[in-house]
Amino acid sequence: MLDFPAPSAGPPRAPVPPPGLTATFNVGPPSSPLLPKPGAAVATRVAAYAWGAAPFVSPSGAAKAGVLSLTRSLAIEWASFGIRVNAVSPGAVITKNASGNLGYADAESQERLLHTIPARRFGTSEEMALGVLYLSSPAASYVTGDCLIIDGGQWLHAGMFAQT
Repeated sequence: MLDFPAPSAGPPRAPVPPPGLTATFNVGPPSSPLLPKPGAAVATRVAAYAWGAAPFVSPSGAAKAGVLSLTRSLAIEWASFGIRVNAVSPGAVITKNASGNLGYADAESQERLLHTIPARRFGTSEEMALGVLYLSSPAASYVTGDCLIIDGGQWLHAGMFAQT
C-alpha cells in the first residue's frame, strides 16, 4: 500500500511494494536454478487493469503492471538459457472466491459485468488452464515476454470495472 504522509510527518517514505509484485519477485528470479534448461516455461498471472486504471484497486493495479514488467524483463534475461517467460491475464470466471472478492457474486452484478464482455459470457477455469498449457507447450516455443489475455474481449471494451 502506498504511504502518503501527513504534511507534518517529515520527508516521504519509500512506498511498500504491493504483495502481488513482492511475491512474484521473491519467487521468480530465485527459482531460475531450479528450472530445467532448455525449454522451460514460466507463466505469471496479470490482471487486465495492469494496462489501465480502475477505481479502488490502485495498489493491485500497480502490482500487476510491475508483474507484467518483471515478466518481460525475465523473458529477456532467461531467453539465452532456453527459458520462456510469459503472462496470462484471466477474465471473469464465476467462482466463489473471485465472485465475492471482485464484487459480482449476485445475479444483478453478473448481468452488468456480462455487458462489458464482448463475447457475452464468462470464462471457465478450464479455459484459463488451457491458456497456461498453450504457453507451456511446444506450440509456443518461440513466444516469450508476452501476455495472453483470456477474457472474451473484455479488456478491449472497457474492462471489468466499466460503468454500464
